[in-house]
Amino acid sequence: MRNMRAKVIPKPFNIDNIIRVNREGKATSLEMISPREAFELVKKDPQTKLLDVRSTLEFNQVHIEDSINIPIDTLSSRIGELSQSKQNYIVFCLAGNRSPMAADMLMQSGINKVKVMEGGIARWQREKLAVIKGQGGMSLERQADGSAHLAFL
Repeated sequence: MRNMRAKVIPKPFNIDNIIRVNREGKATSLEMISPREAFELVKKDPQTKLLDVRSTLEFNQVHIEDSINIPIDTLSSRIGELSQSKQNYIVFCLAGNRSPMAADMLMQSGINKVKVMEGGIARWQREKLAVIKGQGGMSLERQADGSAHLAFL
């Protein structure tokens, strides 16, 4: 039991951002755009890229063509790479919960041309915009809720 208490737990990937927001009492002002606006912007501006911050599993199940997948929990380690690319980013996730935090992390790191796609890929699909469907595995939610059935031989 004593060893359990002595274990060092790693810091959350976004702890610096959380501390900054708490100290200042506000997050960076984020520009929100619709999926249709995002689609049009990416089509006309080759400097603008769609940045998908969902997990690799989610991305493999369904994603937007030519989008870049960097899961939010690995984003801080890839900030340098993103800032050197000189791209503009439209950040999105599944429904819009993770993307504002990811966009704020980018902006606090000096990447200024960042927008957030409202409603994430779920809204993108509701608006009948094209996606690529893959062979992703089973989501943790499906595993946990018992909807997945395993057969044992």
